[in-house]
Amino acid sequence: GLKDLQRRAKAALKAQEVENPDADVSPFTGELLWLATDAVLQQEHFFLDPQLLKATVAQEFHFVEVCGLVDDLSVPCDFSAQLLRYAVLSNAQQVLQGLQEAKRRLLAQARSDAVRAVLEQHFELLSAAVVAAR
Repeated sequence: GLKDLQRRAKAALKAQEVENPDADVSPFTGELLWLATDAVLQQEHFFLDPQLLKATVAQEFHFVEVCGLVDDLSVPCDFSAQLLRYAVLSNAQQVLQGLQEAKRRLLAQARSDAVRAVLEQHFELLSAAVVAAR
């Protein structure tokens, strides 16, 4: 889960700080987005209610929003947001592609136009947060 990801990412980043200061964190970022998507997908009944789905997506992908809210000098307190921010600074396009994949997986489970609209709207906000973090 998230704790294991945090432990592995910290260890990899520490080891690569010495060897390669421009370390690629994309595998960790991809896993982070995958875990958030899976958490939403596990709540299948939320796909019937757009408002419940919106709240669940907001909760599980909160680290993306936080990443876009911090200014250039601050470091987000949330580890997931820290890792994502580092990834955005390294390769924002790859993070945006990861968000598109998460959106695609969630849209595949959408059972109504209202649910699809909520997902589209929320992922637009998440993408804007990534762009703002660059």
